[in-house]
Amino acid sequence: SLNFWSIWGALLSPVVTDKYGRTQTFVVVAVLFCVGVLAQSAAQSYGFLMLGRMVVGIAVGVGEAVDPMYIAEIAPTHVRGELVSWAEAGVSFGVVLGFFSSLCFDMQDFTVWRKMIAIGAAMPVVMIILVKGGIMPESPRWLVQKGRAAEAKAILNTIYPIDGQSENVIQDIHHALELEEAASKAVGWKALLCRPSPAIRRMLIVGIGMATIQQAVGIDSIMFYLMYVIQASGIHSDKGEAAALITLGTVKLLFVFVGARLLDKWGRRPLLFTSLLGCAASLLVVSATINRDGQYAKLVLIGALATYLAFFSSGLGPGNWVVVSEVFALSIRAKAMSIAILPNRITATIMASTFLSVAEVLTWPGFFLLLAGICLASCLFLFIYLPETAGRSLEEMAAYFAEITNDRSILEVEAKLHGGDVELTDERHQLDGTAMESKGFSRELT
Repeated sequence: SLNFWSIWGALLSPVVTDKYGRTQTFVVVAVLFCVGVLAQSAAQSYGFLMLGRMVVGIAVGVGEAVDPMYIAEIAPTHVRGELVSWAEAGVSFGVVLGFFSSLCFDMQDFTVWRKMIAIGAAMPVVMIILVKGGIMPESPRWLVQKGRAAEAKAILNTIYPIDGQSENVIQDIHHALELEEAASKAVGWKALLCRPSPAIRRMLIVGIGMATIQQAVGIDSIMFYLMYVIQASGIHSDKGEAAALITLGTVKLLFVFVGARLLDKWGRRPLLFTSLLGCAASLLVVSATINRDGQYAKLVLIGALATYLAFFSSGLGPGNWVVVSEVFALSIRAKAMSIAILPNRITATIMASTFLSVAEVLTWPGFFLLLAGICLASCLFLFIYLPETAGRSLEEMAAYFAEITNDRSILEVEAKLHGGDVELTDERHQLDGTAMESKGFSRELT
């Protein structure tokens, strides 16, 4: 239910963030979290419990949208990519805290779940204090958009201490906002959804495919039901379960930072391929050992689950939205990004809600074998469709998709936005050879 309602939160997020600002949206989300978790912890009926889940789900949807947006708008350019990945790290840190909480309560007490849910209100209260205490300033970009450039400059002066830097950033923001306004008129929703040009269609296939793959490999469903998986392996003691959960959560957290470093160093394609192949291999080992008896089999299973989480967190976790944000041309970027969020949340809802029933039909080994197959199929999809996006501008990506689909219309739209030509013959447009070969090309755009 939480993932389902997060879809609606994601749809509401643009309205809330644009009207109230980024930091006030954090306050709204924090209040919703507090109301939702306290409603769940005090629930005396199933309906009231689900009402609390609905409120938390909406908060999750809005929060997932505003978190990376705020970081991207407040962070200096040279650390922006790394800091945006901290959004994923924050989720993983929360998971670890949740696992640690199992050590702080008497798990034999049948009311302990109420206490465990109630402590979820602590971090939202901290968020409210950070915003209201002025520790988290408003987004300069939003302030400029609302005509409050003086306030934006004051905030930017604390981020860019060198004289004149803040003025340059404000000018860049003004220019970006003008481009976005022009872009919103360049390609309408109808043209994007009903009659996309070949180049735009290809961009949508890549972006939506990436967003769907991130959840199709089973990460949310595995994390939601990790306790069931551990128990299915034969670990039933409270201490054993807690140790396994904390170990797995810590691995997931640590490898988010590894992925943040490798995205630029390795490039998007190699890291994503490594991530998916590693996930597939790990799931195959899980499938082979989950029903095996013996201490050695249990250790191998926990190791395979840890390896799966490590490969996911170092590649597909932080890399998914980075790639999605880089493949869309400026003229469709805002609309296309909002479109990509929906299949991601819908897939997460389907995977989480069908996890136990599908595992019951296929058996645990069969279920993890299915997930491994999805990982391998996703590798094939990326091999065919995903270009390398690291180090390339949105204009270069537009030129790539125009060339590979033989569709110049997207370049004409981009040229209008930039007041000039976006040429196919730019020396910077060196495309990924593997992706080109998949369409019968083996040349560079030089």
